Amino acid sequence: MILDEKQKRLKRAHLRKKYMLDPNKPVLLYAPTFREYDQSSQLNIFDEADLKHLSKKYNLLFRGHYFVGDNQPKKYFIDVSNEQNLNDLMLLSDLLVSDYSSIVFDYALLNKPIVLFCYDLEKYLNYRGVYIDPRKLGLPIFEDVSIFIEKVTTRNFELPAQFNDYFNAYFDEDLKKIKKVILKGGN
Repeated sequence: MILDEKQKRLKRAHLRKKYMLDPNKPVLLYAPTFREYDQSSQLNIFDEADLKHLSKKYNLLFRGHYFVGDNQPKKYFIDVSNEQNLNDLMLLSDLLVSDYSSIVFDYALLNKPIVLFCYDLEKYLNYRGVYIDPRKLGLPIFEDVSIFIEKVTTRNFELPAQFNDYFNAYFDEDLKKIKKVILKGGN
């Protein structure tokens, strides 16, 4: 769906109201991928103090992977796992936190910041493998929970030029043209 700036503002306002978000805080969308070796809640990595600290800066949304049935969202997170339109969640959010998920490529079209939280990087690479090593993307990547919490609450992130270069090099010329049209709002 291609929206002009006015439509985007209206859609964001509608979604902020729908999820009763604090209008004074940006929205962090945490969207981890599926892990066959760990199907417990994808939020178990965080303790209460981490989430409390994180929630002081952000409205926290959690989009669990659809293969994980009961994500058991913790206090401070709003569970949006059943939201059918992932595009709406990406539009609503100001920062995406993911890991090995392909959502980072969809989100990159919005030219919004992305942070990778790969607390099980070596295990995931050895067990499942990836098409693209996340360390090569040029995105901020964190493996330690406390460092992740500290950096995400004290820094402002931008989509790095290195990621844009990698992203553009990865796709052919036709996709670059499509991306350009989408980012310009269809003009």
